[in-house]
Amino acid sequence: MTATTHSLLLFISIMLATTLAVDNGVGLYPPLGWNTWCTEASCRQHGTSGKLHDVCNETEIKNVAEAMLSNGMSQLGYRYINLDDCWGATERAEDGSIQADKNRFPSGIKSLTDWLHSKGLMFGLYTSAGLSTCSSGGRPKSIPGSYGHYEQDAKTFASWGVDCMLSILLFTN
Repeated sequence: MTATTHSLLLFISIMLATTLAVDNGVGLYPPLGWNTWCTEASCRQHGTSGKLHDVCNETEIKNVAEAMLSNGMSQLGYRYINLDDCWGATERAEDGSIQADKNRFPSGIKSLTDWLHSKGLMFGLYTSAGLSTCSSGGRPKSIPGSYGHYEQDAKTFASWGVDCMLSILLFTN
């Protein structure tokens, strides 16, 4: 195959892919936004033995969202607010479902997601596919991962209106 033929085939392939794309607004930008990991000076805080952890809470999330809206970041495509580790309670609910830490998220994740969506923002959430997440958020007990609860947690996240999930396989034994 000549270089000209190769170039022509490449050009046709690119044009076909572009032509067949769905014009629904999805994928215009990469998932730009803000993530809670190590915010509010939570990384290596004095008195934490140098351990990394996150101390995100509902107030912080809403303050950052309002800032993104007022400073023009959201208009530039920065639309995701992503909760990294330490949003979860250290125990599952009686029915085995994952739940948010009620002290950090007193209105609950569903309410927070609805609020973010009403502002035109998207909501992302982290969990571990293992037995626990990577940090306790400075609490004495670990936060449960999704191991053994994959379907249940997926349904919970969907019921909360979560737009994006990050799941890392940690602590499986």
